[in-house]
Amino acid sequence: MPNMKLDKKKLLRQMLDDLQSDLDAREQWMLKRKYWDSKFHGWFQKEDFPWPGATSINLPMIMTQSIRLQAIMHNALTGIIPFFNVKALHKAYVDSEELVTDHMTYQHIQEMEWERCADEMAWRWIRDGNVFPVMSWFKQSRKLWDVHFFPPDAVPDEVVQKLFKGKTIISVKPQGGTTFEVIYSQDEGERKAIVDFTPGEKELQARVRHDKTEEHPLLTVPATEDIVMPFHATDIQKASRVAQRLWLTVDDIVRGRKAGYYDEIDDEDMKAIKAAAKVERTRPEDSRKVQDDENQGLSKRQEEVESFKPVDAHVYYYRADADGDGLDEDLIVWFDRGSERLLRVRYLGEVYRTGHRPLTNITFMPEPGRMYGMGIPEMFESLSDTLNLIHKQGLDAGTIANGPFGFYRPSASALKPETIRYELGTLIPVDNPREDVYFPQFGNASQGWTFNELHYLEDWGNRIIGQGAVQFGQVPQGGAAALRTAKFGLALMAQGEVITNSFLRRMQRGIEWLLRYQFELNKQYLPPKVTFRTLGDMEPGANPFREISREHYDFDPRFIFSANTVSSNPEVRRQTS
Repeated sequence: MPNMKLDKKKLLRQMLDDLQSDLDAREQWMLKRKYWDSKFHGWFQKEDFPWPGATSINLPMIMTQSIRLQAIMHNALTGIIPFFNVKALHKAYVDSEELVTDHMTYQHIQEMEWERCADEMAWRWIRDGNVFPVMSWFKQSRKLWDVHFFPPDAVPDEVVQKLFKGKTIISVKPQGGTTFEVIYSQDEGERKAIVDFTPGEKELQARVRHDKTEEHPLLTVPATEDIVMPFHATDIQKASRVAQRLWLTVDDIVRGRKAGYYDEIDDEDMKAIKAAAKVERTRPEDSRKVQDDENQGLSKRQEEVESFKPVDAHVYYYRADADGDGLDEDLIVWFDRGSERLLRVRYLGEVYRTGHRPLTNITFMPEPGRMYGMGIPEMFESLSDTLNLIHKQGLDAGTIANGPFGFYRPSASALKPETIRYELGTLIPVDNPREDVYFPQFGNASQGWTFNELHYLEDWGNRIIGQGAVQFGQVPQGGAAALRTAKFGLALMAQGEVITNSFLRRMQRGIEWLLRYQFELNKQYLPPKVTFRTLGDMEPGANPFREISREHYDFDPRFIFSANTVSSNPEVRRQTS
């Protein structure tokens, strides 16, 4: 822990109280999220009106509109490589633009799993109205074993040369028996590997153990409810506090402590953390996940071995007077809420040189003056309710038409005052069928009104997110002439995508912040020399492998996005190339 004049117990107590206060303040918001989740999935109780067992079928309007918009956004974010270009704001650094663009694209696709992250970001953004992506620096060292097979008469010295082809071998030292220590150079640094040979009649097995260190920017997309802040905060960077729930296990804490990362815990604290992890608890803020589990038939928590039991860990971006100067400083604090133990405390600027918190807020439909926005389920709630109501009325009307009720004369000789069971071909004798039995006739028997209303409401739903016949791959009624040439067809498509492009621009503004943060992390943490492969288009014959260091990031960047909802369409790119 850096030199801080902090009462750690007092700080932890204050953070726990503030976190609980923020959770209580958003309780109704959580209930609404559960309610909108139910509408998205079509999780409804059985109807008992106008009679028990009445129609309870849900038309998936909210889901279909969400899927459609999510597909558009995902394609726009992943359909072009690279989907952005880095531009230097000073002419002296123009030569670094292409290299930095290629390297950041490599990090996105190869190291950060951009396709998966973009998919998850689009889903949470559309469904919840907000997404809070986190851009941090990831570093992990692991011991790995690689197994290779060679002919049984292969010479070990020659095998070693093949195993480390492309690397400079500095020395090979016997370790006894068939085991050797190999020192080699890679990325301007010395590395060590252990090679163990197992001879056999049919093959020679070579097992290579080496230490692999991964370090690169890491993009994570936490669940919306796992980010907690004062409910009326308007800026995630300026909010007095922001908490992120970390889904860690006891094993994660043990490893972090051993590596010196969680440096605030001792043996007694570790015992308390393990004891707290054994207690099965469901907090109110978990109600949304519990609802999802129950509706999917996963209502019982599975038992885990002790090392993999979940720990209720959080990272808190907090402000407190840490140096005794009477002014609050930005801190980043890790703690376990279950055992109420502090794990790690640092100045924010010590971990992230920019001084900015490593997360941002991307809003789907902004609400002025509020952090939380509106998602598709909230936008379509009333429209979906009306659509389902009319659809259910139409089905119930069909049920009545297929099995009508009626009236009969009590004095009719063949009719008893009880329910009459009937089946196809049954004839019930009465004295005067025309007068003794009467079935009332209901208006709108053709259901024409129902179909017209359903079509009208569906059209309104498409208009809200700017989807029409062209966007669904159809020719609009009466508009065939506008699609006879590629020029006018593209112009029509571009005009039709005005609304979805406005949604995309909001997403891109948030991604631009993430790219800036990724850029700054590379400037701060990138190793002295990194070799990577260019993944985008290249000139014929060009070497795809390139080298970069943090010095190449020593400029002020601007990020330009190269795709919109029209240009990311492969057929459009072919037409305009």
